Amino acid sequence: MTDKTILLVIENGFVSRSLLRSDFLDLIKKEFKKIVLLVPPSKLTYYKQEFEEGNVVVDQILYNPDSFLKEKFFTLLKFSIPSRNVRIKIWQNLFSFKGFRINSWLILFLPIRLSWFLSHWRFWRRFLRKLYHLTKTDEKCLSLLKKHQPDVIYFNYGQVLGNNFNSKLLKASKELNILTIGNIFTWDNLYSKVFVSEHSHFLTTPNQIIKKDTI
Repeated sequence: MTDKTILLVIENGFVSRSLLRSDFLDLIKKEFKKIVLLVPPSKLTYYKQEFEEGNVVVDQILYNPDSFLKEKFFTLLKFSIPSRNVRIKIWQNLFSFKGFRINSWLILFLPIRLSWFLSHWRFWRRFLRKLYHLTKTDEKCLSLLKKHQPDVIYFNYGQVLGNNFNSKLLKASKELNILTIGNIFTWDNLYSKVFVSEHSHFLTTPNQIIKKDTI
């Protein structure tokens, strides 16, 4: 066993089943001195009862509301993915408003549609990441990391999306020089489902097929 601490982000039942209801948890118990599970506040009691024992500690994810401008920027990131599915979602969001409102068209639709078009080029995606790096690091994420002082953070890459907690935690971890490992469940985790605003140091995949797609 190493004298190290690993932090796992368990943001939903899918991740919980994959990491905590498999051999994964038993394996890392043997390798790390301390294991921290970050879970949704509504599930804190459940995870404490099920998993908090020995070298496993359970804590809650701290959500910090975004400012109006930051929220709109994260929305722009969310739709800056060059895929047909995202294009369809853009149009669906436009017509989801009750009645047609000219301010919704001008403020939301046009910038998002333009960003989706530009996202087909790598320079635009890199530019958006640069802008994201200029945003203020989430204070609650910094406080969680300083509290538990992990040496490694392991998370699901499919959830690194705009204002998602994982994205904020990953940004804070880089500021504190903490090693990060992202798990890729499917090939679309890195292409059509999310805008990857931050990159981890390493990636893991469940099989050789997804590894090949990721590379």
